[in-house]
Amino acid sequence: MMKKAQTEIFGVLILLIILIFGVLTFFQLNKKGTDLSYNDKYADPVLAQSYLNVIMKTKTEIGLRVQDIIIECFEDSVYVCKTDAATDCCDYAKKSLTLSLDDTLKEWEKKYTLTVRKEDESSPKFKIANNNGCNAFSSQEQPGVYMLPYEQNIEVILRICG
Repeated sequence: MMKKAQTEIFGVLILLIILIFGVLTFFQLNKKGTDLSYNDKYADPVLAQSYLNVIMKTKTEIGLRVQDIIIECFEDSVYVCKTDAATDCCDYAKKSLTLSLDDTLKEWEKKYTLTVRKEDESSPKFKIANNNGCNAFSSQEQPGVYMLPYEQNIEVILRICG
């Protein structure tokens, strides 16, 4: 009788050890899923700056670079950028940037706010945001800043939020 009881206890211990091993393995696998890889930690902080560096030098369908259209916007040029879809350069720049941002960052499910203003002014000439953009409570990556030469420098600031 004693030998049978010992065998049953030994069987229960083996099942308990297998169960504990399974639970530990489960938690270990789930923990690895939340760790950030090297690329996740260091690639995204430069996303906003890289995006601005590329988009500002991109030529639009009217043959002007985006940065030139933004400068024309501050010069209140109407006829340079007038198309069927845009009334002036500010409208054209806003529509071009919105299209590009929606095709990339919005597609990647990232919230963003792009602000265009003179360096010393607090109110922007125009602002583009998706999903209410970034606010003071949003976790934000390093913002991208692109400066354009003008009477007062023009700042183009892109904030990407998590």
